[in-house]
Amino acid sequence: MLKRYGPMYKIESKGKAQTVLGLINPDRLGITSIHEHLLADLSVFFK
Repeated sequence: MLKRYGPMYKIESKGKAQTVLGLINPDRLGITSIHEHLLADLSVFFK
């Protein structure tokens, strides 16, 4: 199993896409949707 850190990971992951199942070639992705994950602290509005 490939470690997810260190110099060897950078070499092995170059040109790959990280998925929940591991690294894959980008041509195996199919249609994808770009999106962002945001974390916002809105507690200041509820005091």
